Amino acid sequence: MKVSELRLALEERQISTAGLQKKIMVARLKEWIANAQRENKLDCNKFSTLPLNCPVSIPLVVCGFGIELLFISDLQTHRILQVSIAKNGGVLKGTVISQIPLQQTALPYGFSIAMGNLFVADSNDEGGLLHNYQDQLQSF
Repeated sequence: MKVSELRLALEERQISTAGLQKKIMVARLKEWIANAQRENKLDCNKFSTLPLNCPVSIPLVVCGFGIELLFISDLQTHRILQVSIAKNGGVLKGTVISQIPLQQTALPYGFSIAMGNLFVADSNDEGGLLHNYQDQLQSF
């Protein structure tokens, strides 16, 4: 990371950079990241997980849309979660912004997003029909 990038990263976090050498700026940024992780109770061994504000019991399908949205199907609760991803430089957090209930017999095995519509491929006994859930989503 260049000194100019370090200064910008620290200033975005309201950390003064006046007269600091690169080594000290790096240390301050690392300290800020460690504090953010502690505040959010993150385990360094679980960086492959995304903390959510709502539990997901059995995630079956995950579909990303852009850089700030995920769709996750939960097989146990029979719903699709629309998740907004927020980042602050040290931590990613997921916030469920919409929940779409599915039939109790639903077995979603794929998602597709096209022109603001979410289509779900459902492999239940009625066949692999696609359902459009546009009216139940938050705008994206």
